[in-house]
Amino acid sequence: MSDSRLILGTRKGLLILEGQAGRWKLVHEYMPGIPFSYGMVDHRSGVLWGGTEHGHFGLKLYRATEPGAELEQVDRPEYPEGAVKYDVWDDQAETPASMTYIWTITPGGDDMPNRLYIGSEPGGVFRSDDGGVTFELIESLWNHPSRKEAWFGGGRDQAGACSIVVDPRDSDHLFVGVSCGGVFESSDGGATWEGRNNGIVSEFLPDPKAAYGHDPHCLVGCPAEPDTLWQQNHVGVFVSRDGAYTWTDVSETD
Repeated sequence: MSDSRLILGTRKGLLILEGQAGRWKLVHEYMPGIPFSYGMVDHRSGVLWGGTEHGHFGLKLYRATEPGAELEQVDRPEYPEGAVKYDVWDDQAETPASMTYIWTITPGGDDMPNRLYIGSEPGGVFRSDDGGVTFELIESLWNHPSRKEAWFGGGRDQAGACSIVVDPRDSDHLFVGVSCGGVFESSDGGATWEGRNNGIVSEFLPDPKAAYGHDPHCLVGCPAEPDTLWQQNHVGVFVSRDGAYTWTDVSETD
């Protein structure tokens, strides 16, 4: 029995490693040579999920009943008809939105065993309430006024919903990190959203202390202390001790 397990989405396949007594062993490798943007095991069901990005085969979503079992391709989320992406540098440019990257696959709360979230590029978060059989775009975040005004690609062409955090005390309490857009909080299951970027100073913005437009690369919550969140941002490492209302730069100099 292993002490721990790593699920790694890499540019050379989806890897599963198990650790015991300080040593790691590769126990399974899915689709060698195919880039996996993300992989995870749903702790509630044991189901393995993975998303691929391939120049020839395109973007695909896979699942297996458990790590090591056969991968099955399933329908990925699709942006609804009429959804458009904006060019922040050209406020007249609007083009149909289509998924170009799977940034994260996140289980819902333990009291919602069939809920699953996918964060994607160009900035959409999708929700499933049937274990990933179907997904719908969370349009309240997609239609947030800041998306047209302040979201843009951080190293990629479009913004990416790269991190999703579910409060273990309340499954309707969510945080989403958008690169570039910032951190957003919902306390009502995604019906409404507020920006949570106080304390982030992004010198690359016209207004470094703007409400939106910041670049969280990865956002995580502390399971044992849910009001504590961390983000690895483009401009440093930040911690919040008050549920993302304020952020403190804890980067080491140089």
